[in-house]
Amino acid sequence: MGEPPRLRLTAHAMRRMIERNITEREVRYVLAAPDAVYPSGVPGRSALRAIVGGRKLVVVVANGSDPVEVVTAWEA
Repeated sequence: MGEPPRLRLTAHAMRRMIERNITEREVRYVLAAPDAVYPSGVPGRSALRAIVGGRKLVVVVANGSDPVEVVTAWEA
């Protein structure tokens, strides 16, 4: 197995993850194995969705960022 992708969590993403009880491990799972990827509604961003531990999570990232920039996350 390769190295996990490098992440950069925005301050907004960190706040929302804490408020919504979403861990970095869960975010990494969504990024590694999304069930769906679709435009987020904001140009230059994509939303990735996956079921993690029985929860349907959505993670929004900035397209083409390196490291991967996580903008926000929530439970759908």
